[in-house]
Amino acid sequence: MNNRRKFVLPLVITLVLLVGVVMAWATYGPTTLPDEFTTGRVTAGELSQRIVDITASVTSRVEEANQNELGGHREIAEALLQEAHDRNYEARLKALELSDVLAKLSASLSDIGSRDSRTLAYQSISIELSLVAQYLKYTDSLNRFLELLPATFGSLNPSDQEMVIDALAEVNQRAQAINQLNKAFGDKIREFDKSL
Repeated sequence: MNNRRKFVLPLVITLVLLVGVVMAWATYGPTTLPDEFTTGRVTAGELSQRIVDITASVTSRVEEANQNELGGHREIAEALLQEAHDRNYEARLKALELSDVLAKLSASLSDIGSRDSRTLAYQSISIELSLVAQYLKYTDSLNRFLELLPATFGSLNPSDQEMVIDALAEVNQRAQAINQLNKAFGDKIREFDKSL
């Protein structure tokens, strides 16, 4: 009987410790992510980067159009503005697509087991929503500029030129904000990955 106790007691202690380790691993161990979140975050990152790239291209064309208008090359400026408008429409479609992906990501948040990881995922989605909102503001600013520049072609009025410069500065400011939000998203996703 004493031999049996010597054998049973260590076995029970080992089993209790093993169950404790398994429960701790299940609670605090690696988090498995829902497939919707795993694929959605990659798609969101790609769409976000595409919006940034298109926005940079649009902003470059707008600045080039402004320089051509100032240099008296109205036809070139108008062609560049049309190209900027067309590219901006493409970015708008990407922003709509991104908002759909973010909705799916948000719906999958509750399936992320770790509270810390879930919080970081929520924060990354919030940043991307801010990027979409900033893109909409960028589009408004760009549209104002696209309407203003042709209306002031050839004008020597200093107030017209000042309005164009101010409108272009606002477009550039919005584009920089989009770039910063895209970087913040990347940083937050890397932090999320480390939390897993």
